[in-house]
Amino acid sequence: MEEHTSPLRKYKREPKLYVDLPSKGEFYNPMDLDKTQELEVFSMTPADEMAVKTPDALFTGNATVKVINRCIPSIKNPWNMPIIDVDFCLSAIRLASYGKDLQLSATCKHCEEVNEYALSLQNILDYFTRQNFINEVNYQGFVFEIRPLTYREFTKVNKQTFVFQRQIIQHVPNITDEEKQKEELDKIYDAINETRMNAIIDCVIKITTPDGEVETDPKEIRNFLENSEADYFNSITDTVVKNRQTWDIPKSTLTCASCEKQSEVETELDYSNFFELR
Repeated sequence: MEEHTSPLRKYKREPKLYVDLPSKGEFYNPMDLDKTQELEVFSMTPADEMAVKTPDALFTGNATVKVINRCIPSIKNPWNMPIIDVDFCLSAIRLASYGKDLQLSATCKHCEEVNEYALSLQNILDYFTRQNFINEVNYQGFVFEIRPLTYREFTKVNKQTFVFQRQIIQHVPNITDEEKQKEELDKIYDAINETRMNAIIDCVIKITTPDGEVETDPKEIRNFLENSEADYFNSITDTVVKNRQTWDIPKSTLTCASCEKQSEVETELDYSNFFELR
């Protein structure tokens, strides 16, 4: 008996474009990436579109991971991809799914009029391909080698900080005793600062001393940074923040159709991103 071949198979999804990762494949585990150049990008499926509309999946980052996994199959484990590739990949997926322009709306900060505008996705892709990640920090003869956070690590920071922010808004105002309210706020802000500090220390993968000695043990690196003068940590923080700002989607300048004043508009493609290292 002849095997039935469905005529629908010839209409299956085909790659809409091919991209080279801005990271050039650095910071990936070998098992997590098939190749670094000419990665096939497919358009979103109905399941993908439903995923990005599910609040729980967006909050946990699962929606973003599933969409990248299905639309850029060469990335085997999006949880482990460096954060510097995420917005680039999401832009490529949007381009493959909806065309060259992303239609967005923004509220004018001067008159509160809602304006519609188009964002060129190709311009975003071109922007990221021109950027370089700063992976070394030099301070007082020490050389700190740093890496970007993985998407898993970055999402964890987002979730923790979102919970803290919600506590400030919902829980703290219900405390009637002013002294206890202050104590609770201090606890929350200490937890936020600790989360931020841990994320920055996690970026450091190697320290070379002025004598040329090298340390790569994460525990020893953490112990050094936590117990040394603040200037060491601050020098790393400055570079981490600079990298983060470089790898953000550039702001758009929008002229309001009502008051004709200009405003800078931020664009966020990863809806699970509630917090950024600033």
